[in-house]
Amino acid sequence: MIQDSCGRFNFIADMNKDGVFDINDIGKIAEFIWFLPTKTALVLASYSPDLVKLLAIHCKTGVSWGGGVFSLIVWASLLIVIVELGEET
Repeated sequence: MIQDSCGRFNFIADMNKDGVFDINDIGKIAEFIWFLPTKTALVLASYSPDLVKLLAIHCKTGVSWGGGVFSLIVWASLLIVIVELGEET
């Protein structure tokens, strides 16, 4: 089981917790999905206490522009792989 002490993978439909599922929650859900590669990398890195200390990883790490760029690279790479696999068939 993945160690997730910061709750990075807690998903609820009412993401902004205002009691109503509305258009604002759609944006929060998209953001949640966008940052999944960063969240996964951080949770995997958290298994190494030395790496956590070296990179100064805490619960707010990875939800800013750096995490967005990392996620962009991962999602773009995944899209390229999918397109290449689709062209082979």
